[in-house]
Amino acid sequence: MNNVKNDEIISYINTFAITFFIVALIVASITFCTWIYTPNSINQNKSSKSTDEIDYYLINFLIEKNQYLLTKYPKNYGYNIRLGTLYAIKKDYNNAERELLIAVEKSPYMAYNARYKLATLYIKMNKLSEAQKLMDEITDKPDKKLIKNKGMIYKEIGNKLFAAEYYPQAASKYEKAIFYLKRCNKKEMEDAKIRLSNCYESIADVLVEKGIIEDGTYYLEKADELNDKPEINYKLALLYLETNPYKSFELLEDVRKKAPEMLDYYMYYNLLMEISESAEVLGDIAAKDLYAMKAKRFQDKVSSTILYKNDVIVDISDISVLYNKHNKDLDVDVKFQLRNNSPFNIRNLTARLLFKENGHKIRTFDKQIFAYENIFPMGEQTSTIRLSTELDEKNLNPQVETLDVDFYLFKKENHKLLVKQFQIKKPAEMLK
Repeated sequence: MNNVKNDEIISYINTFAITFFIVALIVASITFCTWIYTPNSINQNKSSKSTDEIDYYLINFLIEKNQYLLTKYPKNYGYNIRLGTLYAIKKDYNNAERELLIAVEKSPYMAYNARYKLATLYIKMNKLSEAQKLMDEITDKPDKKLIKNKGMIYKEIGNKLFAAEYYPQAASKYEKAIFYLKRCNKKEMEDAKIRLSNCYESIADVLVEKGIIEDGTYYLEKADELNDKPEINYKLALLYLETNPYKSFELLEDVRKKAPEMLDYYMYYNLLMEISESAEVLGDIAAKDLYAMKAKRFQDKVSSTILYKNDVIVDISDISVLYNKHNKDLDVDVKFQLRNNSPFNIRNLTARLLFKENGHKIRTFDKQIFAYENIFPMGEQTSTIRLSTELDEKNLNPQVETLDVDFYLFKKENHKLLVKQFQIKKPAEMLK
């Protein structure tokens, strides 16, 4: 019996070596002929197509070779697995499924490789219930590869269900994936946790939209346990705003520290004042003064430091672009007005123009619009403001017709806000 097995192994090795040698010769011949007989311009345009044709030929060659080997060794289900894999690469899923089903039937009860391959194929075919059934049928045992494969299949099923917006079903698959992956693959487990958190968050969004606030809050709390991110805390803060202002404040404090640009500071300010007034009604003067002071400090900080989206409305009235032959530069002049659309006065405001050519930074130009001691009152509009700068010709590509311009406003450099994007066309005399 052992001699028969040894003969089969030696025969397979010899066959594989011969196959590999033949394939290498074919690839080399095709590549050489293509290089010799194809002009460079055509070769460059059709390189991708030629590669596809070679790949297709090789896959068919390997399919024929494995079919031949299967006739010689019909009990060896490994050839069926290889054929299933090759058909799957060709996207011939019906033949791939047939071969892998045969492999499953031939394989011993405790072997799982064929079932894992077939489950992977079923996920590609969107046959998710069949993929799960295959994994459920495999008995758990202390085999690291088996455990990892089961975890990965459940995770991939979860991904498919999540993409189709079947959030509760996806959540159950991610939970199963975590159960397996925590034993053998920490990296994949952490990724599954993030995906499960996103799933819980999506379930919560649907529930809140339907007005089922209590259940929505429950799922957001579960999402927060798995992934402590500002977006979840912000949503929780909104849900607790009416029922538990103190809890809402704690969550908004976390958002303010981690992602201040996300914060609706008008709501945050009003919440602080509401807590202060509630404390006064209860006779807690110390708490009343504390939260009123927090509100005042926050208002001052926002006024001089943070700029949020839609705080300032920018109205560009004119953009002029001239080529200065004497100085060999491009003169750019942008005229605009600003309106304070925020609920607070604004101090310390700077405008920035960032010029880019084909994605590469060319020049940055800043101009302070309001110094700290100057106030831009809420609701008011400025007179026309000009930003004028020069771009050195030697830094510009004469074959590129346009420049991209990003218009920023900020009070502090680390809180700059992109408010406008536009293009300017270079004068004809600069272009070649």
